[in-house]
Amino acid sequence: MILLIGAGLMVQSFKRLDQVKVGYNSTHRMKLRLAFPKEISDDPKDRTAFIKRLQAQLLRVPGVSAVAYSSESLMAQYSMTMDLLQKDGATKMKAEPVYISLDYQGASGTTLKSGRWMSDEKSGDVMVNETMARVRFGAEDPVGQFLRPVGAPGTFKGWHIVGIVGDVREKLREAPAPKVYLPILWSPSSATNFVVEMTGEPTGAAGARLRQAVYQFDPKIVTDSVATFAQLRDEQLRNEHLVLAVLDVLAGIAIFLTVVGMFSVLAYTVDRRMAEFGIRVALGARPSNLVTLVMRRGLVLTAIGVAVGVAGSLALTRFLQDLLFETPPNDATVIGSVAVLLIISAAAACVLPALKASKPNLLLLLKSD
Repeated sequence: MILLIGAGLMVQSFKRLDQVKVGYNSTHRMKLRLAFPKEISDDPKDRTAFIKRLQAQLLRVPGVSAVAYSSESLMAQYSMTMDLLQKDGATKMKAEPVYISLDYQGASGTTLKSGRWMSDEKSGDVMVNETMARVRFGAEDPVGQFLRPVGAPGTFKGWHIVGIVGDVREKLREAPAPKVYLPILWSPSSATNFVVEMTGEPTGAAGARLRQAVYQFDPKIVTDSVATFAQLRDEQLRNEHLVLAVLDVLAGIAIFLTVVGMFSVLAYTVDRRMAEFGIRVALGARPSNLVTLVMRRGLVLTAIGVAVGVAGSLALTRFLQDLLFETPPNDATVIGSVAVLLIISAAAACVLPALKASKPNLLLLLKSD
């Protein structure tokens, strides 16, 4: 019961993780993480021109339909934070800056909820995500208002908010954090991520072609990783996959032991009581009475085991809490389903001993006496 309930909770948790909306269209898309050599100029214009030439190189790869670049985002491995002023102008709040190219929306599959997308890198226009809009502006519409960073000169009015971007989940288990989308020209050295939209579902060959294109452009650029978003999602759930695999094996063993154990106990009991069953038949008991007698004993043992198992699972499955997602460790649906499964398995194991008990060989029993 404990092993099966643990496996059931993990399956339920995975099902709910699979239903989590990441906030962007991840199909037909890949993500490249690059490390640029130190020889590249730090001048914003020169570095931006270098990155745009690499973008053009990737666009020439067969099967590629769109390419955009940004700082670490979309299944991000790490995040940066910046201090912004709240509406009162005195209280500070934390937000994650995401530096993006102006063509980021189409390639990344992110959604614009209201307003417009940034179209000019020099105008001071920015965008915020839904969480940022809710945390800082509440019920007010942030589009058209200004966002002031901590430490800005007193004459600086702030960044002009032109749009609201749909929330993106960087980590499946964590709620979206407040984000500010800024032009990549403001920090071109942070452009280490390229999002590539393919014409079809990407394969390993597509990833190899992208790596080759980066190497041909500049052999000094290190391609840290090339992965589909499905692979990035699985990477986040690596620990959960490992635990579920172990629990699946143990749960299979548990069911096997339940069936074999119940069968062995009842088969042994029936063999010891064959003389009694013969006397019962001689006194008028019908075979169905003997089947019921054996089945009832098996199901009573099963009920006791299920009750003890439920109590044990309630005490032990709480240690799985850190691995569960939106699934309580005492989920009634999972516990009920496991109980029914074990009862059915145990009942099936009782059938053969019960049938044997219903057909005692009276002549053989008399000879043995």
